[in-house]
Amino acid sequence: MKSIILSIALLAMGQLAFAQNAEEEAIKNIIIKETLSFYYCDAAAWESTMLPVDHHTWTVTTFNDPGSAATGQGLSFINNMKGYLNSGNCKKSEPKIKYSDWNIQIRGTVAWAAYKERTTMPDDTEIDAYTMKILEKQDGVWKISATSSVWDFNHASKPWNPKGAATKN
Repeated sequence: MKSIILSIALLAMGQLAFAQNAEEEAIKNIIIKETLSFYYCDAAAWESTMLPVDHHTWTVTTFNDPGSAATGQGLSFINNMKGYLNSGNCKKSEPKIKYSDWNIQIRGTVAWAAYKERTTMPDDTEIDAYTMKILEKQDGVWKISATSSVWDFNHASKPWNPKGAATKN
């Protein structure tokens, strides 16, 4: 009898772990899709990863001025970003991105993911970012509701020029 109860408990724990892993993979996939669609200037794909709510927030270190940040909030931010991604100002790029040090916590329909992102730009500049995203599950799909990302320009493979151009070592 004890072995049957133990077997049922282990099976239930295995199912819970599998469900958690599936949820974590879904969260990682949304985050990766958001990042790549931004670099590819794909407004529709990028928008599909965003939670369209007034409490949406976004703060990242800017590429062209280390030490400064770009911020946005709410539906107006999402609409403005879609406009940028659809404009001629958005320059498609195909960087190589490696993700590591994932820490994903899920609490019902809210989750957060902290991770390190190493981006290798087409000119071979490598920059690390330390990112935290908050996601909410809506209609069974995880969507990003907040982003905070800090780029580590001091440890980039090439020193970063505040005028916006990478310099050679």
